Amino acid sequence: MENNIIEFNQNYKRKSARLSKKTEDIIKKVENTFGLEKYADTIRNYAEYVELKKMGGLDYGSYNLLLVNKSAYKRTEPLIDAIRDILKLEGIINTGYTFISRDDLNNELEDKNKGRNKTKNKKEEVKKEITEDLIIIDAKTLETDLARLKKEIVNYIDKYPNKVFILVDDESDRFFRAQGEANIAFCDYFTWSIEIEQISKEEKIKYIKDFFESKRVKFKNCDTFIENLSKEQFWIITNEVKKVLLQYKTINIIILSY
Repeated sequence: MENNIIEFNQNYKRKSARLSKKTEDIIKKVENTFGLEKYADTIRNYAEYVELKKMGGLDYGSYNLLLVNKSAYKRTEPLIDAIRDILKLEGIINTGYTFISRDDLNNELEDKNKGRNKTKNKKEEVKKEITEDLIIIDAKTLETDLARLKKEIVNYIDKYPNKVFILVDDESDRFFRAQGEANIAFCDYFTWSIEIEQISKEEKIKYIKDFFESKRVKFKNCDTFIENLSKEQFWIITNEVKKVLLQYKTINIIILSY
């Protein structure tokens, strides 16, 4: 048993090292996105999983992913784009993605419960058919009761077994106080999960300094300014640094260095 495990790990490393340059570029883009650097390893693991599953090296799980954003800064889109790009590159999906609403989930569940004769409503069913291969379920548009939400989502996934689903809770714990709760609720249907944490004060300070360095400007006696600004919400910080840069461009309140 032990030898088999060692052999499997060696094969895993050999195969995972063969990620294409395009895949590496997708991962690199996440690494270079402020606030998402720490999630690049998960995206890499996901890419390796997709490759191995496609090659027949894995026979468990799904490509579905839970994305819980505990940060006030909306950072889910770059991760969704990375997942889409990896899946398209590996031929798992052939389209972009679409968002579905609470009405979509409700309609499907009601149709199932009522046992509607779909042949009588063929025209209506065609209109509701989802053509995209990647479906984003945005929790903020959905049923507020978790048990009802789970029932609706599971029904939808069962109807479209060949599609990939990403469930996004992007309203700071509207449903899940932590990634673990999401995993418990949907572990049978979502193999992957990412919990985006709040941006730390240290990350904010780094962002402020990196922003001005990238613009080739430097403060005099700026520690207090940066310290105070780092206490604000991130959207305020992004607006403020742009405003200060504009002031520099117009009235020379900052000294150009280099």
